[in-house]
Amino acid sequence: MKSLLNRTTTFLAAVTLLVAACVAVPPPAPAATYNQTHWVKRSIPGAAGSIRDIQVQAGTPERVSAVVSGSTNLYSSQDGGTTWSQTPSLSGTPFLALAESKSIPGEFFALDSNVYTYRSVNGGGSWSKVSSFAPPAFSLDTGPNPNGLVATTGVASIQYTVDKASSWNSVASPMTNSRAVAGDPDTADVFYAAEHTALPAPVYRSGNGGQTWAVCGSLPNTVHVTSMTVLPYGGPVLAATDTPAVDCLYRSNDGGVNWAASATGFPSGTKVFSLSVSGTSPYIAYAATDKGVFASYDYGTSWSDISGDLPAKGYRSVSASGGPLNAVFVGAHDGTVYRTISPFLTGIYPDSGSVGDLVTLSGVNLGSGSGSRVSFAGVDTTDCVSWSDDRVRVYVPKGAQSGGVAVITPEGCSNAVDFTITSPVEYNWYLAEGCTGISEEGNFETWVLVQNPGGSTATVTLTYMTPGGVIKGPSLQLDPNTRQSVNVADTVDNAWSVSTKVESNHPVIAERSMYWNTPDVYRQAAHDSIGVSAASKTWYLAEGCTGISEEGNFETWVLVQNPGGSTATVTLTYMT
Repeated sequence: MKSLLNRTTTFLAAVTLLVAACVAVPPPAPAATYNQTHWVKRSIPGAAGSIRDIQVQAGTPERVSAVVSGSTNLYSSQDGGTTWSQTPSLSGTPFLALAESKSIPGEFFALDSNVYTYRSVNGGGSWSKVSSFAPPAFSLDTGPNPNGLVATTGVASIQYTVDKASSWNSVASPMTNSRAVAGDPDTADVFYAAEHTALPAPVYRSGNGGQTWAVCGSLPNTVHVTSMTVLPYGGPVLAATDTPAVDCLYRSNDGGVNWAASATGFPSGTKVFSLSVSGTSPYIAYAATDKGVFASYDYGTSWSDISGDLPAKGYRSVSASGGPLNAVFVGAHDGTVYRTISPFLTGIYPDSGSVGDLVTLSGVNLGSGSGSRVSFAGVDTTDCVSWSDDRVRVYVPKGAQSGGVAVITPEGCSNAVDFTITSPVEYNWYLAEGCTGISEEGNFETWVLVQNPGGSTATVTLTYMTPGGVIKGPSLQLDPNTRQSVNVADTVDNAWSVSTKVESNHPVIAERSMYWNTPDVYRQAAHDSIGVSAASKTWYLAEGCTGISEEGNFETWVLVQNPGGSTATVTLTYMT
């Protein structure tokens, strides 16, 4: 609790809201590089031109479509590129561009050179023509509004639609040769576009789905902008270029107003032709270049070469599915397609053990370990002695249970191998809220309630977390089918902010109850919340109110606990 609440009516409202705010937040995943990526060739039969564009369904790497320069066929695969089907252009002209809906996974859109527009609702499994507009056109993109798309034309106009491309509207544009457009995945109807001509490159923004455009900023060099993308969850806008002798990538953290070079990790003189980001892996961006394929694991700030065993040649297009089965597809200038290979485990030795034991995982495509982790039946750890492409030596983490063990890398999640825990497992509960504060208006009580529903005696240890640091709490012995209550003030008295960690060697249930006493009324108000059994990177709190009326007012507090060993950067977003 931040402060003593002023009136009884206020407290009654606020404590109800605090129940929803009892959360534990771990540190965010660290930025990482990943240099040992494995690829497999997934060529399109008969494709001879450059892979102009490629699109894989978000979260579903089996579904991918590709545009081949000069080809009047649109190519699609439903098995991750192993086999491909063809959809002929109804205008008899080559296909140009692809885009996926940012709100409906698997809803694809495509353009051909006569600007017939095609739509698929099954990740490219089948296509139908929905409309057309007067040529030319170069690229298109979507935003979070499922009905809105914008297409660039390369002349002084922009096309936009508000009905899933069933019809298009042409508007005058200040851009004379724009070929790059990107929809903001978070903000409906916000799009960015930039010029492809050798001008002091302005960047344009539309806040109404493409109907009007205005300059929002300028890139610091004279460049050809080849591709743009916007990272989700308030991430930056990225702009790529193939202009020699300048930085190949630029980044804006303020909606396109200010731009700075963000090319750390690219070789000098790199030309970037395509950018990709997936909403299911929001921190990661990919770039297809004339010098291989690169990835950024820190919102586009720095880049790592993930070409791995790719042939040394130029790559024109890139798309990533994201998610736990993440696959990255790249298209080369010579018409070949490649995709990343997920890690695969062949065994674990020993296949049983205790928390803290060292075990060895064997497999293939395990990578270098950077940005990776091992999951023991859902309990993740990075506490590894060594990590190579075919072997990982890792300690069994606290809280691990018997079940499947998997390796998770930036390129995907492996299969699981069985592991049995042979010693008591530690079980944790986290209680973010607590207060034992005292003032002349009254005082708070906080109690930690622990139940042992099992058939064995549980040893339970409480640890209190305060703004001043960790305070060791009491230890309990709970017989089978019993409960105990612990008064937090017995250890931490007159403290306004107290979080609790409950540890046990057997499964238990932990709650936290709070009471408000005034000088006149004992326990005038109270509320209770069960704890959470694990920390998480994202929490949603549906309830909240700061309303004021003549009858009283509400206060809403979001309470955050970090039980981890590193500083956590926490961002709050309010939805009204």
